[in-house]
Amino acid sequence: MPNKKKNKPNAYFTFLQTRKPKVEKNLGRSVSYDEVSQYVGAEWARMSAAEKAEYAPYKTHVPLDSFGVPLYVHQEKQDMMKKMHEEMVQGIKNLVDLHTVAQDLAQLEFVVMAATDYITTEKSEVVPAEISLVRVRLATGLDPRQYHAILKPPRVWPLGYEAEMRLHVAATHHLPTDRSSPECVGSDDFSLVTAEMSAFLQPGLQEVSGGGLSPVFTLTERQGIVRNILSQKFNMCDVKVWSLEELLVQMYVALHPEQVGVYSTVFALDDITSAPNSPDFHPDLGCEWHRVQQSDEVNQCSLNMAQRWSFMFLQALRLEQSLGIRLVPNRHLPGPTSCSGTRIALSAHQTSRNRRHQLSSQQSLSRHLSQLSCSDFSDDTPPSKKDVEHTKSAGLAPSANISGTTTPNSVTSEASKHANPLFDYFRRGRSSENSNGFDTPDVKSTSDFPALGGSRKHINGKK
Repeated sequence: MPNKKKNKPNAYFTFLQTRKPKVEKNLGRSVSYDEVSQYVGAEWARMSAAEKAEYAPYKTHVPLDSFGVPLYVHQEKQDMMKKMHEEMVQGIKNLVDLHTVAQDLAQLEFVVMAATDYITTEKSEVVPAEISLVRVRLATGLDPRQYHAILKPPRVWPLGYEAEMRLHVAATHHLPTDRSSPECVGSDDFSLVTAEMSAFLQPGLQEVSGGGLSPVFTLTERQGIVRNILSQKFNMCDVKVWSLEELLVQMYVALHPEQVGVYSTVFALDDITSAPNSPDFHPDLGCEWHRVQQSDEVNQCSLNMAQRWSFMFLQALRLEQSLGIRLVPNRHLPGPTSCSGTRIALSAHQTSRNRRHQLSSQQSLSRHLSQLSCSDFSDDTPPSKKDVEHTKSAGLAPSANISGTTTPNSVTSEASKHANPLFDYFRRGRSSENSNGFDTPDVKSTSDFPALGGSRKHINGKK
């Protein structure tokens, strides 16, 4: 006969175990758990949930992550995010369908939000830096009344994140991080900012807010930081944070029914952020601080982001074709400007690394060349094409007399001889084979020069 499966211990059974010795002492005999339950059952019934939880048996094996958080917590969070996404998509669709049926989609008003941070820790603790809100309507475009706030850096940074914060700020919005500096700007009154944002978001969309605050729309990739800023720092957990790309998709297919199933959030994201006419560096977009202090990085300003996304959102809908709405400068599209240009998207870290490498190569070369005596070598031999290629790869501009052909010494001036140290170094190195008994330099291999690729060929041509 198979063994009977044992019931797992629960809080009530643990409670009976603790009370059994006391009951047996009072009765003067041994008792079963059923009998113990008759004496202490009423006590258990009077206990609160917190008191009962103290008797819950410890779990022997719970999978944890590297931070000691149970894995089931992450699974519950993923399930919650999936449910929130489904509710968001359905809510946006209902909102657009409602206005489409009423034939007043052009009057639908929504709020675009952009936010930046000083740092976000691995546990999603966010330190907000900038917040911007822009109200948009298809018929009238961007509302001139917009909200923007810069928040001062904290007095105490999250432990271990100050260095990372400085790198993050230098690569993004460039706001001052030293509170004691006279250049530090912004407010540290979070209650005031909360009140101002709440006033801006009222009245909300009655269709989805139920008379509360209006939902905000931002890029999908920024939903997490916006949601964390609103909930952690401003106690605005009731504000819905929805996807701007999803709103564009629903509006686009409502205005262009032939694109149902074709136009997706991938195309929407491209239209909002990567369109050729995106006004990244328009002089009239962004907050005053970024336009004055960081004009070359104004596209990292949160207000610039919200305005830019809104303009591109309206242009992507092709309102003139679908609703006959004429696009007005400064409302549906940026105003005219004489400024134009192209920005090379090279990260600050990569730019700094390239500069450090080039500077290190040139400094190393200069140190070794300073040990060489100019009088020990002849300057009659021209460089080969391979030498010229090495010169270019080192990041130094070749002098005017490098052509691969013999240049008479009478034409070459002293200044042109030594205008390029690397060129002069190769000329002396190649001619040292014909020197009459002179010792070669102490440097024996081009591997000593990182910029020259680590060739093992000796300077004097001998292996």
